[in-house]
Amino acid sequence: MKNYQKPASAEVMVTIGPTLETAGDIAAAIDAGAGWFRLPTGYRARNHVAHALLVREVAERKGSNVNILFDLPSERLRLGRITPRDVSPGVELSFSDTAGEASGDFVEIPGLDKLRGMVALGHRVLALDGRILLRVLGFDSGGIRAIVERGSGRLQTNNSIIFPDGGAVFSLVETADVELLRKAEASGLVPDWVALSMITSVGQFNAAVTTLRGFLPNSVQFMAKLETREIIRNGEGIVRAADGIMVARGDLGLVVEPEDMPQIQERLVKIALAIGKPVIVATQFLESYASSGVPQRCELTDLAAAARQGASGIMLGKETVFSDHPIESIGLATRCLKAASRIRLPIGLFLREPRNSFLGDSTQLIAIEGGNGVGKTTLIESIRVKHPDWTIRRGVPDAWMEPQMKMRMIRDADWMASAFYFFSGSMELTRELTLLFQRKISQSTVCLDRSLWSTLAVHVGHDQSRLAELMPMLELMGGHVCVPNKTVVLTASPETLRRRISEKDPSERVFDELTQNYDYSEQELAFYHWLRDAVSEVGLPQFQVEIVNTDDLSSDEVVNYVNRLIS
Repeated sequence: MKNYQKPASAEVMVTIGPTLETAGDIAAAIDAGAGWFRLPTGYRARNHVAHALLVREVAERKGSNVNILFDLPSERLRLGRITPRDVSPGVELSFSDTAGEASGDFVEIPGLDKLRGMVALGHRVLALDGRILLRVLGFDSGGIRAIVERGSGRLQTNNSIIFPDGGAVFSLVETADVELLRKAEASGLVPDWVALSMITSVGQFNAAVTTLRGFLPNSVQFMAKLETREIIRNGEGIVRAADGIMVARGDLGLVVEPEDMPQIQERLVKIALAIGKPVIVATQFLESYASSGVPQRCELTDLAAAARQGASGIMLGKETVFSDHPIESIGLATRCLKAASRIRLPIGLFLREPRNSFLGDSTQLIAIEGGNGVGKTTLIESIRVKHPDWTIRRGVPDAWMEPQMKMRMIRDADWMASAFYFFSGSMELTRELTLLFQRKISQSTVCLDRSLWSTLAVHVGHDQSRLAELMPMLELMGGHVCVPNKTVVLTASPETLRRRISEKDPSERVFDELTQNYDYSEQELAFYHWLRDAVSEVGLPQFQVEIVNTDDLSSDEVVNYVNRLIS
């Protein structure tokens, strides 16, 4: 498998079909945010190779790197050739395996004989994505009699039919699939992905992949569609076996209890993320919007939930195949996914009780932040002189700042261990300050030399992707850490920082020089700008972040300016 890099926000997979298949459609889809194009090869009459070649051509012309996925249907049961037939509750149907018996009241389902001995009285039969539910009444002339119990609609040739209580195993790769993939190869097309459907075991999946690997290039990756009860019981096994997975909610939702579906989706996404495999959540995101042009609020929430769970992408099916608003659906899904994927500070960090339990109504917690060499120490000492009644503390207890341990955590420790260490110091500081103020009659302002934000800034300076991994830690810390009411961030250019650090005593420079490079300073500054916006977005005016550029200010000017901000 290629090294998987999780996208900054969940991507949109669109399905090629009658309302999205021309060059203009494809170009508009890419512009709207489509990053994947799915070819539903179960529709055998469509020219999937030509459509895939067109996708590749348009994407290359636009300079866009998209994924092409051939979605193989498996040997699932489908209605044979029938005259379209409307059914409703109370209508009885007889299903037969062979065309010869599909006369009169019989409806042909090729392959039905595989269920012989597995279907019993009372078993369910589902059609039209579960909108029609039938119950098995009995057996005659080698067929199955069933009655429509719920739903209505028109049955047509090639409709998928599911016997969720039967448990039959069908082939994942049909002759027509092999012929299609060989035709694509002969046309110079190599799909990025091939998806396998209706998998019931890891062994079955591996066998199918081995068959296809016999003639497909190594660049092709295989996606396991999780849509049977059997395979979700071994979620970890199939995730490890596949290059990526798709939580195929359409068929999966028909065979599990409705109330279990959200938890199953979340669990499978978490497994894929933990193992480092891409995971697509599929179907029924914007079907109402695609037909009406007005999104249901639950559709927007569904998209946000998939993004926040960490899905690599979502798949639009009918929204682009049979749709009045295919491009609009792609655009709306893209915007929703990007908005939901934005990293935000957890509101519980600010609101969860007991928050800063040592603070009274008139007491504030002020933090002085900024990179090494920016002038924090000078400012803190000036504040100490100007406000002798204030409590001045480091952002973590003195014991946490013992040089040998500090050096180990900054230089030698795994970055996550380092973050845990300094966050633990923030929690211990809360305890110390609580005990301190319990002994005092009056309470004054607390000024911190750095705060919990510093831990985030240090790690973002090294690697911006760490921010998303640290957010869940902050969520758990709500109510246990000192969250500053006011945060003053001192900044300066990298050149200024290097000059100031070079003027320090050599013993004081040892920590500063560990992070002295341009990229680190730029990323650290970018974090503090993000922090200012993120705190503002929380919507609580008692929490503020101010950024002060000290490049052209003297020490006295910085002190006077900051004093006005915090007084």
